[in-house]
Amino acid sequence: MDNPLVFLLLGLLIVWVGSYFYSFQRNRRKLRLLASWLKEALPILGAKQSSRWQGADRLDVFVNEGRGNIREAAIVLGMQSRQLFKMIISLVRRGRDSLTTLVSLTKAPVAGNEFEIYEAAGLIPRTVLAAAQTDQKWQTEDFSGNSSYKIAYRTANAKEMARRVLTLLLDDGFEVRRFSVRPGAPHFLLVLNLLKMPQVEAADLLRLLRALADEVALPPKNTPKPANKSFKNPKRKNPALPGVLLPADTGQGADGYLRTTNHSKNGHAHPETEN
Repeated sequence: MDNPLVFLLLGLLIVWVGSYFYSFQRNRRKLRLLASWLKEALPILGAKQSSRWQGADRLDVFVNEGRGNIREAAIVLGMQSRQLFKMIISLVRRGRDSLTTLVSLTKAPVAGNEFEIYEAAGLIPRTVLAAAQTDQKWQTEDFSGNSSYKIAYRTANAKEMARRVLTLLLDDGFEVRRFSVRPGAPHFLLVLNLLKMPQVEAADLLRLLRALADEVALPPKNTPKPANKSFKNPKRKNPALPGVLLPADTGQGADGYLRTTNHSKNGHAHPETEN
């Protein structure tokens, strides 16, 4: 026991065990707070809600029987692990607590209404890089309201929508990592960093997504609508507010049913999407 290496290893073991329990309690608490923040607003997106724990650091919320032009949505609440070694890896990857929203639409965005919003210091989305290889290149520019962000677009209509959406999100105090509107499902990919709890109601965020879902399916104002291609939303009954959003707490969490996953910079898995 006179070997200092033994004391060092013992100390690391104690710190690791302590960080495990701290991470579990801290992340579960924040996930519960976020679930409570979302609960009353979810009927804005759809009539049916469910959720699944994915380990100690992630909660998936699903919305079906969508409203308006929304068919279905998934909201992934992911916390950066505070376990000693996982946290080190996550910090190297610039991991942060996040809220990721994936939305599939009934009627896809009209060609030209796609856009990308992303951090200026981050990676350029692959959709923009891939478009650079085609004849229809995207235009990319700094967002005039905040130089920390860039927007990419192909039409003036998409540029105007991107600027307006980003302005509203920043005005509400959200830190945007990425917002992608694309032609294939999921048509929306929104990633928000959650260094702190949101300061506005969740309804403000979800109403913005629902309004945008309707807007991107419309042709530009100066473009006539194609004949015989009108879209009628099916009538839906007004749903009751969801009862208990959180699933039963099963310690480390039950296996969810989003089986196809990849790993984000946070060090946790999320549904695999095309960048």
